[in-house]
Amino acid sequence: MSNEKIKKFERKFLPKIIIILFYFFTILFFLYLSNFYNFFFKPSRVINVFTFTDMIPKSVVKNFEKKTGISVRLKYFDSNEELIAKLKIDKGAGYDLITSSDYAIEILRKENLLKKIDKSRIDSFANLDSRFLNLYFDPENNYSIPIAWSVEGIVFKRKVFENYKNINWDFIFKKPVFTYKICMPDTPREVVYLTSNYLLNKSQNLTNEELEYIKNILIEQKRWVEIYMSGSLQYYLLANIVPMAVSSSAFAKKLLEVSNDFDFILPDQGSFCIIENLAIPIHTNKDD
Repeated sequence: MSNEKIKKFERKFLPKIIIILFYFFTILFFLYLSNFYNFFFKPSRVINVFTFTDMIPKSVVKNFEKKTGISVRLKYFDSNEELIAKLKIDKGAGYDLITSSDYAIEILRKENLLKKIDKSRIDSFANLDSRFLNLYFDPENNYSIPIAWSVEGIVFKRKVFENYKNINWDFIFKKPVFTYKICMPDTPREVVYLTSNYLLNKSQNLTNEELEYIKNILIEQKRWVEIYMSGSLQYYLLANIVPMAVSSSAFAKKLLEVSNDFDFILPDQGSFCIIENLAIPIHTNKDD
């Protein structure tokens, strides 16, 4: 290529290449800004926590940091399935503490993805409610410590259902007595559990025929389900998109704190309890 052609090429394309490189490295800089900050200004003592949103109050984090001088970095996940997948991929590398629901603890424990906890070093362990200890997912609580519990029930707009005295699972699983939509959980495990408990009064050792029956009921129910969602239900309820949703008591508590228009009920037909726990990923070196 002649010098003239090279100069012509440079005049035509060099400014564009420079602009592209400038934007590329600018985007790269902002993407990894936190990493640069952590590298140069990393606190001497820090723990990384992987948790559900709102599971650990910010006030608790601030008090912990103030008392111990240890910085806490919170990162959030949306579901136990996301947590399980993350720990299976890299065994929780980069995290020192997690929160997890009961059944997920069982899976993580059996996959050898959790560290044993030295309970003798936890002064408050003796104060825990014994009803939430030594359960199926961690029989001796060697790998988990319960920190919260909730029950699955129905949250509904009081005015819409004021003529109905006994709100129960029939309003969720049977054809609505009048035209309305509902929200259902987005976790298949919870949906199947609730449905089998409602239809068959059991949730374990389901036969293929029983599972097929449950599937058909859920397909029929889908006609009046607005959305399958466990988080952000308040937008659908407060905006009057749906008057009723299956939700945890923890969510219902938050909703009732901001609106007097709703009520929460645990139907007589039964439900289930979810126990949230703290656990330590296998790869952390910050057990203390």
